[in-house]
Amino acid sequence: MDLVEALTQNMGDFSQSTLNWVNNIVAKSTREVGLYLVGILLILEIAKMFEKANSSNAGIVTLKMFQGLSFRAALGGIMVTFSSVMLNFILSIGIGMANLISRNARGAFDVFTLPSVEVPTDTLSILGELIGALLNPTEALRRGIMVLLLVVIGALVTLAAYVMVWVIVMLRFFQLYVMLALMPVPMASFASEEHDNIGKGYLKRILAYAFQPAVIMVVFGVYHFLSNIVLDLTGLGNPINLDMEVQFFQNLILAIVFIIVLWQTHKKSSEMFGV
Repeated sequence: MDLVEALTQNMGDFSQSTLNWVNNIVAKSTREVGLYLVGILLILEIAKMFEKANSSNAGIVTLKMFQGLSFRAALGGIMVTFSSVMLNFILSIGIGMANLISRNARGAFDVFTLPSVEVPTDTLSILGELIGALLNPTEALRRGIMVLLLVVIGALVTLAAYVMVWVIVMLRFFQLYVMLALMPVPMASFASEEHDNIGKGYLKRILAYAFQPAVIMVVFGVYHFLSNIVLDLTGLGNPINLDMEVQFFQNLILAIVFIIVLWQTHKKSSEMFGV
């Protein structure tokens, strides 16, 4: 699985047939409903304008009031008509950010990396380590098993991470297709000053999905550099040396944290836009 390719797909790349169907629904159904809602909200705005004029302006409707109404009518119509264009534009910004991150990743998306090993370099130290391992073979075997477990944990974390990314990508696009199909309806709320928070909230949720791939890449990168392990094989047969045990449990905890944070990337992306 190519992580960058999977995370930088647009809606047409993921499923062109689904996108065509959704665009047809927008063109022939939800956009018309959205424009009807714009009309209804404008009628409510007109009623609100006359009510305000009667209560605070001696019943006189000013040009400024009509200017505000005209702005709301234009804004609501534009947001409904070009809702699909806006969603794709927002997605393109998120994909652009992900591409910029990937160009400067420096191998940060290689989650599975074998531990680096430090061994004695002088002859006397090497002989001393070999003698220590021979005198305490149980301890040497136990530490060898821990090294093997570190490699196995790395492989399992890699497998789990890529499966989760695959699931997240499918869930993300499923939500985006649904949001695209229904988008003209909440965008109609921009025709009303009182209810435009509905449309703003909808756009924030789209922004959260658009920037989720960038968040996933950052999570992969942070884990890659935090999980770099250097195994010091000096004192291989010494039961008092607990450095390897500390590294083992540190890497195990880090792997669990990585999986949890990876699953919460949409939440992290949402927090960026106050959703």
